[in-house]
Amino acid sequence: MVLQRGTLRTVRWAVQAGAGARRRSLQNCAPSNNNTRMFLMYRSLFIAASFFAASLAHANEVNPVYAGAALGTSTWKPSCNASFCDRERGVAGKAWLGYQFGTVEDNKLLSSVEATYFNSGVITEGPKDSRHSTHVTAFGLSYKAAYKVGAFGMHARGGVAAINNQVSYGTAQFKDGNKFGFTYGIGASYQVNENVSVVLDADKLRNNRVSAPIYTVGVNYKFK
Repeated sequence: MVLQRGTLRTVRWAVQAGAGARRRSLQNCAPSNNNTRMFLMYRSLFIAASFFAASLAHANEVNPVYAGAALGTSTWKPSCNASFCDRERGVAGKAWLGYQFGTVEDNKLLSSVEATYFNSGVITEGPKDSRHSTHVTAFGLSYKAAYKVGAFGMHARGGVAAINNQVSYGTAQFKDGNKFGFTYGIGASYQVNENVSVVLDADKLRNNRVSAPIYTVGVNYKFK
């Protein structure tokens, strides 16, 4: 836990106030004794500890949980690369829930863990007489490192994913479900206010059957 500068100033003020009170009492009293000194010293420490505990309680009110959602597109080309192929792309997207370690401060490296659901959207392609579609979904668990400078931030993430690839040829459907793979990506953010940020991400889902890039723009919300 990193204490704010104001908190440190408050603790120093409390100690100084207690010391001042002790000096005034000693000056006003006839010969001082050890009991008076001990009482005033403990009172100073109690005041300082009270402000310290209050500052910790306030710091602990910061909620480390955040969530968000984003929409975009996938540029994956599953099979058809010939010039006579038509390709139509559905809307891709993702949603995430994260937990951030540490306190948000300017110019600081932040660490998080995220659980993310990915959806590539339905990609329909192939020669006009034999079109087929591909749809990739995945659930990933990632580590995220972010560096914040003022309202702007940059981040990178990487982790593991369960990737589900569904392919359709006409009315026939084939599901290559929940294969182990990886997810990784980079992105940038802009903090609109204390709780809301706009996020631009480039992610990739990858295993021995799938290599799907997903580009999205979305909103991240940090709970109060």
